[in-house]
Amino acid sequence: MASRSVVLGCIFMKRTLTKDWCETTRSSSNATADELALLSFKSMFASDGSLASWNKSIHYCSWPGVVCSRRHPERVISLRLGSSRLSGLLSPFLGNLSFLKILDLHETAYRLRLLNLSTNSLQGNIPVALVGCTNLSLLHLSDNQFQGEFPTEIGASLKNLVLLNVEKNGFSGEIPRSLADLPLLEELNLRVNRFSGEIPPALGNLTNLWILGLDYNRLSGASLHP
Repeated sequence: MASRSVVLGCIFMKRTLTKDWCETTRSSSNATADELALLSFKSMFASDGSLASWNKSIHYCSWPGVVCSRRHPERVISLRLGSSRLSGLLSPFLGNLSFLKILDLHETAYRLRLLNLSTNSLQGNIPVALVGCTNLSLLHLSDNQFQGEFPTEIGASLKNLVLLNVEKNGFSGEIPRSLADLPLLEELNLRVNRFSGEIPPALGNLTNLWILGLDYNRLSGASLHP
């Protein structure tokens, strides 16, 4: 909405304002969005942690662990917080860092219990590094643009998952049989993807499963519903 307002403002006032003014306004809007995303990210963690110095007294590109682009000043391209030992939840507003290329939380990952990055425009494959988040109970990645085969390692390693939602993405290939090895799983939502092949019969052995969404794929085989 912010970027749309900037465009409309440029069109409305183009006879009195220069192109440079519009470009500056757009850049300022993007910078504000990045700063707000970082503050939201910080708010989900303990206030006495290593992010305590993240405040408006200094520019956010100078905050510890934050790296901004040289080509696109004030756009965050990297968060390197691997030694911060953060404890808390990962903010979904992290997806608003549209220039972000590197997210390093390697000593923090095992502490995470909820990862919600739904309703963004995240692309590519799910990072296999997620398998290190062994305490994750909720993994919510719906409404993005992820694609490729779904990692078998998710089912093999994340034994504490209660909810797994990857609805409305572009995953393809077979549904990993390892998902049937998640003993605590209560909700499995794989709707609106490109999964193909047979539905793994072993999914019917998930005794805690209450919600199973498989429609709008290219699956074959018997339904698991009674």
